Amino acid sequence: MIKVNWLRGLTRLWLALTLPWIAATAYFHSDSIAAAYRDLKASETVNVDEKACADPATPEQTAICDLQRRLKRQTEITRGRARDDLIDAGQWILLPPALLAFLMAAVAWVIRGFRT
Repeated sequence: MIKVNWLRGLTRLWLALTLPWIAATAYFHSDSIAAAYRDLKASETVNVDEKACADPATPEQTAICDLQRRLKRQTEITRGRARDDLIDAGQWILLPPALLAFLMAAVAWVIRGFRT
């Protein structure tokens, strides 16, 4: 009689399914991941001179302060969207293999229950 090691077989099946999934979805999302990292990196340098903007002396200074604040707001929106894109890509890349691992662990647990 052939002894079957279900846990080892399920682990190998999980690896055989997971590695191509991660590679394919990472490739599929690579453009959005690269754009999100680029947006995060590019949006780190926006600062508003609050001391100068607290009491602007000229209308030009007021306009500059308004532009700086709008740019900072837009940068925060861009950073939020970039973070959301990274989280979305990470969920598509990692969540299905994690769920599959949980399902296979449950199957292995059930199979172990039938041992004599």
